[in-house]
Amino acid sequence: MANRIMVLCVAALVAFGCGKSQLDDKPTAKIEAPAEAKPEAKPEAKPDPAKAAPAAKVGAAAPVVAKADRPDPLEKAVRDLVLDPERSSIGFVGKKITGEHEGSFSEIAGTATLRGYKPTGMKLAVQTDSLTADHPDLTNHLKGPDFFNAAKYPSGRFVSTGIRPGAEGTATHTITGELSLMATTKRISFPATIVVTDAGATGLAEFKINRKDFGIVYPGRPDDLIADEVLLKLNLAFLDKKYVK
Repeated sequence: MANRIMVLCVAALVAFGCGKSQLDDKPTAKIEAPAEAKPEAKPEAKPDPAKAAPAAKVGAAAPVVAKADRPDPLEKAVRDLVLDPERSSIGFVGKKITGEHEGSFSEIAGTATLRGYKPTGMKLAVQTDSLTADHPDLTNHLKGPDFFNAAKYPSGRFVSTGIRPGAEGTATHTITGELSLMATTKRISFPATIVVTDAGATGLAEFKINRKDFGIVYPGRPDDLIADEVLLKLNLAFLDKKYVK
């Protein structure tokens, strides 16, 4: 019995301490708190005529107003994009004591919007029953009640609520939105690298979420526990609708 415990301890140390994991050094998505209600605005006080500013003198010089820069002709041009599933992928990496397993979804769909060359919105959906893992038995297990429960929850989705320039590390943007898995929806934010062209846009992102935040709490076997964090890998290509056949 003591020898078995020693072997398990050594295996755990090797798996977690020595092997390089895809989850290492990846950012963790931040769970955003719901927006607080703004206090009711107080009515503006009526001006006191006795304290009114003196009238401008006749012939006084008019204030100088800087002329606005010439607007970008594309600044207000809204462009609708559609996800190209042939050039896109949504995958994940899970970790346990004995190693890592990868998976992906073959049925994905999405849309995005641009205002000129500025990304303004994104929607993604995956069919959970289209999940495939790196082992057939694991594929079936992940589709079952212990994990995604595809029969009860056939889809997962993400709907952005904001996309702003700037992010931690080398990413170009920070995306905020609502991620729905199982029966849980959380508002998260994560870094992404977005490139916009005349033909559409591409996006790359790798970030971790805590699976237990979304109701996936299966611990794994006692001698092969599963880590709480899961790496999500997004490689997305959106095409302008006018280029879609």
